[in-house]
Amino acid sequence: MVNRKTLHISLSKNPSLKINAKIKLAKLFTMNDDEILNELNNIEKDPLFIKLKKLGVIKISTSKKFIEATKKFEGVYLRSSSSHTPEDLLDANSTTVEVIRKIGEEKFKEFFLTDCIIDNSKIADECKISIEDVLRIKELVNSVYIAEELQPQNKILPEKYYSCVASIIIKNKRPEIGFFSRDIWRNLYVIDELKLEKLKSFLKPKEKQRLKGIISKIKLIELRKTSLYRLLEFIISYQKKYFLTGNFMDLKPISQKEISQKLRIEKSVLSRMLSNKSIILPWQTEVKIKDLIPNKKQISKERVYILINKYPNLSDLEISKKLLQKYKVKLSRRTINQYRNELKRNKKI
Repeated sequence: MVNRKTLHISLSKNPSLKINAKIKLAKLFTMNDDEILNELNNIEKDPLFIKLKKLGVIKISTSKKFIEATKKFEGVYLRSSSSHTPEDLLDANSTTVEVIRKIGEEKFKEFFLTDCIIDNSKIADECKISIEDVLRIKELVNSVYIAEELQPQNKILPEKYYSCVASIIIKNKRPEIGFFSRDIWRNLYVIDELKLEKLKSFLKPKEKQRLKGIISKIKLIELRKTSLYRLLEFIISYQKKYFLTGNFMDLKPISQKEISQKLRIEKSVLSRMLSNKSIILPWQTEVKIKDLIPNKKQISKERVYILINKYPNLSDLEISKKLLQKYKVKLSRRTINQYRNELKRNKKI
């Protein structure tokens, strides 16, 4: 884990973070961990960086609290084209997740995450599940995931897909963050400001400019790291009950504006952080990080969906009353009817 002492940086209160720096930081937030690692490798190969390290201006410390995680399905990414994450992925107790657990990691990858054409009946026999289960899992996987090997040769993945940054691990009944990229999240770059200022007095204008560039890049990468860590730390604390139970209805609503205020991070920067990042849940399904901070409307809608499916014979008015009684949420009969029609259009009832 990242050293907690470094987690006090505030983007909204940092006057030195000028417009050009914000643009660079925004770009860093859209990069995945492999791209960030490549940036760091290039920095560390720079003769100036090597010199700064020898002089003690820059030190690389190691966080003892770092937890490493292993991504189970390398080369499989979350699609960005899917605007709504299926509840099946968010609910640890959903039928689909239970079937995937029953299949096991090896067979799930072999039969559902490859481009090989295999007859559904053979998949059902090999995995010891029904053909209906096979079709349901295929529909889920095809709508949510994209596999690297399914792309044409010599072509990169679509410009926008979700980069998985971490996994939520349950330890001693507490959710914790496990990171996939050891070299990014374990190493901390510490700059000795006094030595830096002393060094500047001996440098020529061009050398000072180069020094400014490399120091600025390191600080922005560290800022990206600490900001993202603070966001994840907040989420696992705020949604602790949900991560422990796996029950979708334990997700608590919160707006991006509220998170922005609590973490003292500009809303535009927070939006960038959430734009293409995903995370592995304790039950090993991958979801967008922004799925873990639903607003009140999203939660209310899902609660209505659950009640309609559970009590299909109740009228809209009766569902409205039950919603108020069970969840203390007040919705009009007209709104309930609107959600019911959405369910019918999506063939969920």
